[in-house]
Amino acid sequence: YQPDGRRSDEVIAEAVGIALAQGSHRFEWQLLRPDKVAMFFDVVATAMDAGQGKLLLMTARNIDESKRIESDLRLSETRWRRVFEQLPMSMQLFAPDGTTREVNKAFENLFNLVMDELKDFNILTDQQLTEAGHAEGIRRAFAGDVSVIPPIPFELRATPEQPTKGVRWIGSTMSPVFDTNNRIIEVVCVHEDHSA
Repeated sequence: YQPDGRRSDEVIAEAVGIALAQGSHRFEWQLLRPDKVAMFFDVVATAMDAGQGKLLLMTARNIDESKRIESDLRLSETRWRRVFEQLPMSMQLFAPDGTTREVNKAFENLFNLVMDELKDFNILTDQQLTEAGHAEGIRRAFAGDVSVIPPIPFELRATPEQPTKGVRWIGSTMSPVFDTNNRIIEVVCVHEDHSA
C-alpha cells in the first residue's frame, strides 16, 4: 500500500498509464525495507519509442531526508499552532510592514477586538503608542531587536475612529522572527494585562 491508502499495484498501473499517454509522469513511491522501515522515492517515468512498441524508463531519487524534514516542519507547525491558540496570554503576529497577521483568543478577550476590526491597524503608526513615547521601541522590534513596552493605559480600539471599548493597562514584549537569510518574516507580540 502507498501512503494515500491505495494498493501499490493500482498506483503503479495508473502511473504507467499516464506516462504512456502523456510521454512522462512524475510521482512519489514508498517502499518498505525488510525491517519495515518506509523509504520514499521521487520517480520519473518516461515513455520512449522502441520499434513497434514503447519502453518505459523509470528513474528514482531517494527523498527520505526531504520527507523527514517535511514531517518535522509539520510537527513543529502543529505544536506552534496549539501553543498560539491555547496560550492564556494575548498574542498578536505582525507582518514586517506592521499590519496584523493573526491574533489568538486571549488577544480577543483582552482587547475586546477581533481580526476584522484590525484590518486598518498598523502598530508602526499607532497613535496611542506614539503619544506614550513607545514608537522607537516598536521600530526596534521591526529592525530586529527584542523590545519590551512597559504598561500604558491603552484604550481598547484599533484606530482613532473606532469607539473605545474601555481602558486597560497593557505591557508588551515584541520578538522578531527571522528566516534563514536573516530577514524578518514577522514580529510576535505577547501582551500582559497589568490592570488591577
